[in-house]
Amino acid sequence: MRRLRDWHPDIPLLTIGVTAEDFEETTPRSAPSSELTMQASPAVIELAVAQFVWLGKNSATDEGAGKVYRPSTRIMNRASMREEIEEIHFHYQLIWSQETNVAVGYECLMRSNSPHFRSPRSFIFEVTRLGLSKALNHHLDDLAVSYIEKLPACGSIFLNAAYVDLQHILHSKIADYADQVVIDFPKYDSEAAFENGFDIFDRLRSKGFRIAIDDAGTAGDDLSLILHVRPDFVKIDHALVRNVHLHEERQELIRLFVSYFDLKGIVAIAEGVEKEAEANMLQSLGIDQMQGFFFAPPSIQAPRTPVYKYQGPEPTRRIP
Repeated sequence: MRRLRDWHPDIPLLTIGVTAEDFEETTPRSAPSSELTMQASPAVIELAVAQFVWLGKNSATDEGAGKVYRPSTRIMNRASMREEIEEIHFHYQLIWSQETNVAVGYECLMRSNSPHFRSPRSFIFEVTRLGLSKALNHHLDDLAVSYIEKLPACGSIFLNAAYVDLQHILHSKIADYADQVVIDFPKYDSEAAFENGFDIFDRLRSKGFRIAIDDAGTAGDDLSLILHVRPDFVKIDHALVRNVHLHEERQELIRLFVSYFDLKGIVAIAEGVEKEAEANMLQSLGIDQMQGFFFAPPSIQAPRTPVYKYQGPEPTRRIP
């Protein structure tokens, strides 16, 4: 990356995965495709390389379903991306308490009916590339607030937020509802937190937000992240939850996690619960709060009670 910064800032930006036909559809016919270049600042170059590296690291199939996260092959300009942003909506997945038999919250998952939408991460990359992050953030703020206002006073939403979004949330309209919002921080963004500091989490907490660490339990630095963030919730990754009733090692690891979480006043949430046997085992290990297809799939109309033993089709891929 340092080498890229040292290069001339006006080198062309290479767009990967876009065909000549795509260029021709969005550029004047008089411009030969071989001469089409885009002047790129160091920041744009860095963003493009970061996405390229991300694609390399995440080219594994999603849940073995043969799908790979890729940016949209449609060439976006700012006007068309603004239209895509308006198509974004939330699907809500129930988080259920086995002990009290009530919904304790809903995770908000970014979705779109647009054929150009591939995944939240790739969409956010495209939005950032076009300088429309603020427009997307304001749209998501409106979606979150509109749903919060429909919740009972005891209900909460879990909002996925990367490190770069935390400062915005601190001063957004969502802050007016902070006591009903849990910031769901993804562990894949832990490097940004370690590089830039953890004070932002204290500031969010002072506003009334609660913090969750997402997808925990499958990486060596998870515990270090938990120690630094001091979250209110830790969501146990579905890789540990899947068929936990059949694996004693997973049971032992989860039991150790729960013991530590209880000591620190952290609530454990099991993600990806898809079988009754998994739910029963997790409850016996001390986990009360759970989410997954066994209770209810993500839906645009959030259920108030579980759809037990959900019999709908398995998703062709899991979108975070």
